[in-house]
Amino acid sequence: MADPIILPPTRLAETLGAKMRRLARAAEISNPLIRNPWLVPPAWAQSTVQLVSDTCVANGNWYVCATPGTTAASGTGPSHVNGQAVQDGTAYWTYLGAAPITVNEPGAPTLTASTVAPTSPNNVQIFPVGHAALFRYYGGQGEVVSANYHYPYVGDNKAGSRQYGNSVRVGFETDSPVLTFMVPAGSPAPRILIDGRYLTIGALRRASTLTYYTLAFPGLRTWRSVEVEGAKDLWAWYGVLISTSAHIRPPSNEHDITAYFIWDSLGAGSSYGPWLSGNNIPQRIGRRLGWTNVYNMSRGGTGPINTGGGYYTFGERVPQLLAANPDIACFGPPTNDTGQSAASVTAATKAYLQAVRAGSKCPIVQMGVWPRNDANVATTEAAVLAAVQQASDPLGLTFFIPLYDAPMMPIVTGAYNVAKNLVNAALDNSSYMIGGDGTHPAELGIDGLATYTAREIKRTVLPYIR
Repeated sequence: MADPIILPPTRLAETLGAKMRRLARAAEISNPLIRNPWLVPPAWAQSTVQLVSDTCVANGNWYVCATPGTTAASGTGPSHVNGQAVQDGTAYWTYLGAAPITVNEPGAPTLTASTVAPTSPNNVQIFPVGHAALFRYYGGQGEVVSANYHYPYVGDNKAGSRQYGNSVRVGFETDSPVLTFMVPAGSPAPRILIDGRYLTIGALRRASTLTYYTLAFPGLRTWRSVEVEGAKDLWAWYGVLISTSAHIRPPSNEHDITAYFIWDSLGAGSSYGPWLSGNNIPQRIGRRLGWTNVYNMSRGGTGPINTGGGYYTFGERVPQLLAANPDIACFGPPTNDTGQSAASVTAATKAYLQAVRAGSKCPIVQMGVWPRNDANVATTEAAVLAAVQQASDPLGLTFFIPLYDAPMMPIVTGAYNVAKNLVNAALDNSSYMIGGDGTHPAELGIDGLATYTAREIKRTVLPYIR
């Protein structure tokens, strides 16, 4: 006798906690931050114009351009191995690390640039306007600007003021053997990911005229996953050109985790970095944990109390957080409020934590204070911890991750750090971690803070989510 067939089939449920732990384990094995890019950066060259986010290989290291200019007319290029921006001619470079590869990865596509549009059969343009269903936005949405293109939009940073950029990503899948991306004149150029691997460590190059960047894939024709990762600033998404025989579709969403970050300039980026598109701290935390849909609603100068010149405080951004219905919420360090009284920091932080809980059952992560050279850091972090305790979350899902009083050893070591738990006076990573202003993390520091936060979420948060 045949087994009975039950229709329709019942889909097995996976709890949020089980899903987040599964994705975090998978991200430990493979994510774009630990995979080599497909292509090596270009070699450094003398007397060459460089733009912000350009990358190069010099003296066995990879560097990213932090200030535009022309490279020196002699020498071999940058050689420093710390996080500072160092001058080369009139350009400045920031160290990314020793070169992990010296030749392109096997199976890498070829990349060419032209100011002339591609011709048939590789010239079918799929505009985001009119074909929005073929793309997926991660961490935002597309706002129609013209008949053809979108501005990636995150939310409002104050009444009547839109927040664009912040590394919103666009994803799609296609079997086209040739892909072309359009970068309009003056727009910050995005980084491209193919099958979970960056095309290059840097972005497509910003150009003074409309530029077509074409990828041609070798080997057998197959479906590929593509992500377009935007800059921290306003950028334009023009869609993609594919072959006449190709197909295109949006990625599936069954493995999505929606995370909503409300931070200050540590999350939004500043004039001291990040220089690489998509390299901000919330996005890197998401990559380390397998979170795909990361909303980065961070704004420099703000905090639980500080408006940064008239922008929304952390608490005033909570209604937008709730509207996004996130799986997890993360509030950044109140670094801009270290000059406020401890009681006022506690009250403001407690108020927004309770506001989130009143409108959502999602887990909440509250960060401590970035350990810069400020005598008030310890008091402010204690005030934030008090707020978490006093919020008395009825679900027991509000978590605190210290930064000043970090477990085991400080994030930043050396004279820079005022933290009390120094391990050894000989340890000093501050030149790698901190940018030229003495406050904001450099490119390496961004990864350091993101990696620490992701580790602490795995260690102290995910085990307690059902």
